[in-house]
Amino acid sequence: MASGSAAVRLGATANTSYSAATAQFASGGTTIYGDQKAERFGAGTTIDYNAASDSYTFKRSDGLSITMAPSNINRTGTFDGSGGIFGQTMGTGYEKEEAGRKHTISIVGPGTYQGIKMSYMTISIWNVLSGSGISTRNELQWQLWGNRTQTMPTTGSATYKLDGGIGANGFEASGFAGTAYDFLKGESTGNLSVNFGSGSLNLLMNLIGYDYVANKSKDFGNFNGSGSITSGSPNYSGTFTQGGDFHGAFFGPAAEETGFTFFINTSTIDITGVAVGFKQP
Repeated sequence: MASGSAAVRLGATANTSYSAATAQFASGGTTIYGDQKAERFGAGTTIDYNAASDSYTFKRSDGLSITMAPSNINRTGTFDGSGGIFGQTMGTGYEKEEAGRKHTISIVGPGTYQGIKMSYMTISIWNVLSGSGISTRNELQWQLWGNRTQTMPTTGSATYKLDGGIGANGFEASGFAGTAYDFLKGESTGNLSVNFGSGSLNLLMNLIGYDYVANKSKDFGNFNGSGSITSGSPNYSGTFTQGGDFHGAFFGPAAEETGFTFFINTSTIDITGVAVGFKQP
């Protein structure tokens, strides 16, 4: 894994502002798992990097913000996953309490992770814990940001492999209860197929979640989506056949990498997360 904070690995040598695509949900209090939404680039969270202090100011679209500096790094661990990009030692975790809220932000910047090389993108997760006791509420937001493609291809097509780059949380409803899953073990797979000439794209993800209570994985099957590239930009948006949205972009020269945030909402399973993919030869 490369050294330096995420912005440094993205090439930032001065103060730099990043726009993120996001996907979030809330749990706790009166909400078991809900309030899902995904936001496109330019409509979601912004990340302002201060080069002198090597700090980041995260600001959500609703105005909530927090600044994280090197003194806020928690060096005991970040992700609880074990596969792909989301291994336990693969990121940098920040923690800070402010105005009655506990903020935890985990960042995975450019680097090589279990054989997966991510050069132009950064993934982060922002948890906000508020309240106490039975009224405790956790808001979790997945974020994707980095160096988006400046000059997009306008002809040809490409397929991006998502294997090992899908991270998410989910909740399977069952009567008045349900089961929580995470998708951080690198078992989920997928492909994003793009026609640069028409601007159309098709998405397929096979999502496998892990239930820590039962200590077993569950295959939730395939989820299909379709969408289009925003004219004149590297950004795209789409919807899932089963219900839900995704918002993403292409990153690096010649659209070498891609990534998107998403939420899926069906009658039995809700999933919220991020996926990154790499152009296949």
